[in-house]
Amino acid sequence: MNICINAMEAMPEGGRLKIETRNILTDEDSCRRHPAAKSGECVLMLISDTGIGMSKETKEKIFDPFFTTKGWDFNKGTGLGLSVARGIVEQHGGWIVCESEKGKGTTFRVYFPTVEESPKDEQLESEVEIITPGHKILLVDDEELVRDLGTRILERAGFTVITAADGNAALEIFEKERSNIALVVLDLVMPHMGGEKCLDQLLKIDPHVKVIVSTGRSLDARERLRLGSLVRGFVTKPYQVSSLVQSVKEVLKA
Repeated sequence: MNICINAMEAMPEGGRLKIETRNILTDEDSCRRHPAAKSGECVLMLISDTGIGMSKETKEKIFDPFFTTKGWDFNKGTGLGLSVARGIVEQHGGWIVCESEKGKGTTFRVYFPTVEESPKDEQLESEVEIITPGHKILLVDDEELVRDLGTRILERAGFTVITAADGNAALEIFEKERSNIALVVLDLVMPHMGGEKCLDQLLKIDPHVKVIVSTGRSLDARERLRLGSLVRGFVTKPYQVSSLVQSVKEVLKA
């Protein structure tokens, strides 16, 4: 979705967006050009547009966290879309390649290794230990898909979940439900009010509030040290079932 939204914005006067999938076999020669690549059977997904394309300099930076060509207007984007897209692909054992030329459109090639069989529901169930219901979690994230995924994971594990789309809404909910909220899962980067400012306000309301920070990028040592004194834990996005549930349980037990 992130890649397709970028393609749409690259075609302000219209154009063609094409999505294809095919089975391919990657060899060692093709893998040498891409450090994350693996030889063997893969599913290739191509997402191409006929838009304005990119310069070589822009193409080299597109996967960097917070790199954006739209200026620092959070209503137009945070510069995390392609960084998150690459993170999703790599968490599934794949890799992503961009081909683009100024004025000649863009193509993303997304490679996923094939699997012998589909994961069984029982395997997913085993990752989630059902716990006694009663703990209420406030999940704060500006992306609806992320909120929906987090809600499904936590509710399946026995929690009650309230969601907020930004920091202001989160503070309003927390002030009303403070005595009932056991823990807050807080996105670090949001428009209007960012996660760090929201965290500061939550701590002013309740210095003992339990907060887990969620982020789609890797935090450096300095950021972890600064935030680590204020929050109870960290989780990465896109959420993984076992890590999200385990993080929440560990904080609540502590």
